[in-house]
Amino acid sequence: MIKTHIDIGLLKHARVQLAAVYGLTDIFLTANRIARDELNLDKPEFCISHWDASGSGSDPKLSYCNTDKSPNQLQVLIVPGQLESQDSQDSWDASKTCLRWIKAHYEAGTIATSVCKGAYTLAECGILDGRNVTTHWGFEQDFSDRFPQINLNIDRIIQDDGDIITAGGVMAWMDLGLHLVGKYLGPSVVLSVSKFLLVDPPRREQRYYNNFAPRFDHGDDLVLKAQRWMQANFHKPVVLEKIANAATTSERTLIRRYKSVLDMSPTKYLQQLRIARARELLESTVYPVSKISWDVGYEDVNSLRKQFKDIVGLTPSEYRQRFGK
Repeated sequence: MIKTHIDIGLLKHARVQLAAVYGLTDIFLTANRIARDELNLDKPEFCISHWDASGSGSDPKLSYCNTDKSPNQLQVLIVPGQLESQDSQDSWDASKTCLRWIKAHYEAGTIATSVCKGAYTLAECGILDGRNVTTHWGFEQDFSDRFPQINLNIDRIIQDDGDIITAGGVMAWMDLGLHLVGKYLGPSVVLSVSKFLLVDPPRREQRYYNNFAPRFDHGDDLVLKAQRWMQANFHKPVVLEKIANAATTSERTLIRRYKSVLDMSPTKYLQQLRIARARELLESTVYPVSKISWDVGYEDVNSLRKQFKDIVGLTPSEYRQRFGK
């Protein structure tokens, strides 16, 4: 079923960076208008909701929504940071109730995202273990000491790890907003929104040939379990049997459910994950293609070249020549 709305929730916690909350709201509403009225695109619209988490003993409460009907299930939840100081100890301390609320949304298929110090909140939820994330460069040592089980890369402004997306700097909410616009509405809307708001579009958004944005809010627990296992293990030797075992189902059932829910086979999904990561490495590093091939799960570099050409339309070398550093 094609959704008519993309439900995005913004968490308004104590000490929240208000520029991020209202700036992101403006970006998404501007994207709606431009896609609909200027570009005449047949795209779903962003439904933006604000959730007040200032209370300590209850779930966050809906305080704003740009549509008449509030969402039952968020597709994206954004946890902004705060501005008070560069001391991580001066961070907002989310209540256990709020952490459970965030984790429950994530486990139901919501993409969890953060800006700057918001990564601490997601880490406290226990959903970032083994995942690739970023935060403000000033917190690198503290974050690594507190959460050694999380793969931190402070060189990235945006770290898109599938159902976890983190933004690094204090003002990186702009990059996150444009990244999500590109993810759901495409690069033409990103460029038009950037032009209207007089901000530089992220270079990485202009590089998309095919935009792999897997859904996690489909409501199929079996497929979601397989997706998350694949997100953490795609760089290792993976066969269909292992994916099925991780999802505690048979290979035949797994294939059928993937086709039904995601309109692709588990094997095709795996290739998309690997190629998406290969593209990031080609854009941001000078690693040889042979090393990138190994890092994303291909023991044979020719396999990477074939899959990359099939999915992206360019060879890895051609892609790097156009879009590398």
